[in-house]
Order: sequence, then structure tokens, then C-alpha cells
Amino acid sequence: MSADSLQFTVTPCIQEAYELLRTQLSKAQLKQSKLASLSQIQQSKTIPLSSIKLLSRKLQENGQDIWIHQLLQGSQLYVEPPKPKPRNPELKARLDKIKQELDELEYQRMTANLP
Repeated sequence: MSADSLQFTVTPCIQEAYELLRTQLSKAQLKQSKLASLSQIQQSKTIPLSSIKLLSRKLQENGQDIWIHQLLQGSQLYVEPPKPKPRNPELKARLDKIKQELDELEYQRMTANLP
């Protein structure tokens, strides 16, 4: 996993920094391809490290003394939960057959003493 593929949770500090940048830049500047990725801050719960670096750099270019470590304060590394592996259909069929056999044995045991 590369450093740029790391995802962090979006905090109010990150949202406020983006709003500050938005007020300082024109709409045309914000729509630049690199800056367009920052618009995800408003809707997303996570943000890539590369976007945090870009946000910090653009704020510094506009006279704000906000560093990456300040933006990341209170944020947590986001690790996507693993996706469950699909069950093998053959295994599922075998398990269903075994369950059916066990149910049948249980039924036979329960009804063995009936007249």
C-alpha cells in the first residue's frame, strides 16, 4: 500500500480548512483538475492522504500556516473492512446435504420410540 493510497477520516478541522481555501480561491481555480478532488471533502467520510497534502500546500500558498499534521489531528486511518469471500457452491451443496442428513437422523431418533 503506497502512502498516497492511505485514507483518513474527514474531521471538522479538514472541512474548515477546505472552506477557508474555498473562500480564498475563485471557482475557476477550484475546478482545476487537482483541486477538484478536494470537493469530495464535503460529501465523503474519508479523504486520501494526497488530497490532504494538496489542501495543506494550497493553503500555505495562500498565506495560511496550516500543515499536514494539523489537518490530520483527530483523524484516523481508515481501513476498509474486508469483503466477505463468496461461498463455493460445491461447499454449500455439501453442507446442505450434511445438514439434511443430520436433520433426518435427528427425526429418526425422536420418532424411534413412538408406537
